[in-house]
Amino acid sequence: ARADGSSRFAPGNKWSFFPSAALAWRLNDEAFLAEAAWLSDLKLRLSYGITGNTGIEPYQTFSLLDKTSYAFGDTGGAGFLASTISNPDLKWETTSQLNVALDFGLWNNRLTGTLELYNADTRDLLLYRSLPGSTGFEQVLQNIGALNNRGVELALQGTLIQTSDFSWDLAVNFARNRNKIVDLFGNGVDDVGNGWFIGQPIHTFYDYRKIGIWQLNEAAEAAEYGFRPGMIKVADVDNNGSLDANDRVILGSQTPDWVGGMTTRMAFRQWELSAVLHARQGYLIH
Repeated sequence: ARADGSSRFAPGNKWSFFPSAALAWRLNDEAFLAEAAWLSDLKLRLSYGITGNTGIEPYQTFSLLDKTSYAFGDTGGAGFLASTISNPDLKWETTSQLNVALDFGLWNNRLTGTLELYNADTRDLLLYRSLPGSTGFEQVLQNIGALNNRGVELALQGTLIQTSDFSWDLAVNFARNRNKIVDLFGNGVDDVGNGWFIGQPIHTFYDYRKIGIWQLNEAAEAAEYGFRPGMIKVADVDNNGSLDANDRVILGSQTPDWVGGMTTRMAFRQWELSAVLHARQGYLIH
């Protein structure tokens, strides 16, 4: 258990408490696995803890000033202009995480691996929230809502061939993560201006769906929407004959469906060859 304080936050919000606990059970030491000679290691792990994030710069709780110039009659003058909005209520962003994992080794640890499941709940995220330009500011730093991350990670490493002159090692890993916004401002309402939607990943793309290019034989239909052949065709999602803000949809997320990798290493006497492969699948680049 630990308590941490940060001078980046205002008085009353400087300190937070972060407990954690972990347990492990080495199964291969138990009597019921004593005859499993092929099993070198088998350990079940369980852990839970709370961590904190102070992801702001010093003095960001204050309203900061920038130098500016202005006209005072026919004479130029110099002064200061408020560049940020103060927020003395900023506090630690905290994440509560539960991990369950299985570590194993087979055939005298010729093959080793780890399978891990996790669930993390983050509260009071330190995020910049966009503001209307009429306020005189573009954004404000706030503790916003709650986010959930859950997923699975798998890592395997093995020696495929081992002789006096030649060896071949191979390692693979796989990870799948799902994150979603659980809450924003406590009222169950999405923040469309910032692109934040409850139940969706935090980094989503909310825009019109492009479905092709208007063709010459579609000139009349394109004109109904204010377009001409050669322009991008946008889906009329609500089928009301016009394109407006209601036709915007969530197109996708920056979060991949899965990521994976492979590393292989071959050694023959004094010669060595290694290669690395990395893959990401099922995400959107906008």
